[in-house]
Amino acid sequence: MTGYAADAGAPLDEAKASLAQGGIISVGALLAIIGLIVHVAGTGWIDRLMPPIVTGAIVSLIGFNLAPSAWANVKTAPVTALVTIVSILVITVLFKGIIGRLSILIGVLIGYATACVRGEVDFSQISDTGWIGVPAFRAPAFNVSLLGLFIRWCSCWWRRTSGTSSPWPP
Repeated sequence: MTGYAADAGAPLDEAKASLAQGGIISVGALLAIIGLIVHVAGTGWIDRLMPPIVTGAIVSLIGFNLAPSAWANVKTAPVTALVTIVSILVITVLFKGIIGRLSILIGVLIGYATACVRGEVDFSQISDTGWIGVPAFRAPAFNVSLLGLFIRWCSCWWRRTSGTSSPWPP
């Protein structure tokens, strides 16, 4: 979408970045509207509109599409990948409640710490950057024909992140 490619050396396309920013804002607005509807109407309509078989298939397809990228990362840093995966699995199995639901985040943080200890993280650009600065701001741009790229993400967000169809705690 933005035309960004890691290590390509090409500058970020400002027009595409503005469109991406507009898409993210649109998704945030849509999620706020859906949250209000769910708060007022309940979650039954979501379960009828998107049964677990549908959202499960969507989540599986997302995983299959990300698998080649994940495998490339495993081949690059196998020890860090193994520590990350085992951390996520152990936290998911051993902990319930909020810790169990945050297992992926906690596992990624453990994996990042492992990568730092193993010297796999390059901090040179951070040390070469000034301590005080202002980011380059850009106005968001909206293009209705591109919103589908962003809004489809909302379809299975609640089930994928919380294991339930409701964004509200029980």
